[in-house]
Amino acid sequence: MAPTTAAPPPPPAAPPAAADESQPSLAVVLIRAMIAAAHADGEVDADERQRIFGRLEQSGLDPEERAFMEHEIDNPVSAAQLAGWSDSADSAQQIYSASLLAIQLDTPQEVVYLRALAGRLGLTDDAINAVHAALGVPPLAPAI
Repeated sequence: MAPTTAAPPPPPAAPPAAADESQPSLAVVLIRAMIAAAHADGEVDADERQRIFGRLEQSGLDPEERAFMEHEIDNPVSAAQLAGWSDSADSAQQIYSASLLAIQLDTPQEVVYLRALAGRLGLTDDAINAVHAALGVPPLAPAI
């Protein structure tokens, strides 16, 4: 009986491409925006944590994604970094909107943070107020 030869094993799968952290996906930027806003007053309280995780868990976070989220919460990015990842007026509004959704806007530090973020994103007062109106959040008090 002739020896049989087994088919060669398939080639190994290519490793996933390394994420280009210089320009992460918009979804990652929006998650980072929510986390940065929640950190604006120095802590991520239980309500803010629920706002962030609650929205994301609706889509079914797997353990790896949850670990990513925990890492991001422990290492928030700055408003300048967020603005650097914005490549259009639309993404700027989305980043601001995600930030606003993550907080209750109940501390002066959160107001200061949102104003700084809006400035770095190049959003006008009219654009900011439109986002607030669309989300049913009172507008920011005029800057002094």
